[in-house]
Amino acid sequence: MSEAATPHYAGPAGQMTSRWRQHAAPIITRVLEETKGKPDKEIRAALRAAYPFGPRQYHPYRIWCDEIRVQTGRRRAPKPDDRQQALLLDQASA
Repeated sequence: MSEAATPHYAGPAGQMTSRWRQHAAPIITRVLEETKGKPDKEIRAALRAAYPFGPRQYHPYRIWCDEIRVQTGRRRAPKPDDRQQALLLDQASA
């Protein structure tokens, strides 16, 4: 997995924050590895063909597109909010 594809946005238990992102990230990583060195048009076509969530709409599609931007370096990975992390950790220990 390349540096850009490494998930830097782990939750409190070391897991990615969204189940959609958890499902999408390895698929996107695989497609990017398989199409490394190919023209952008072919990469985009391969990513489009690999979309796993049915209709391209609503929240799953937004997460898919965002994860593509994260892994291709066009967007930084989201950082968890410290206040939310503290709240989640308090709930886990209760």
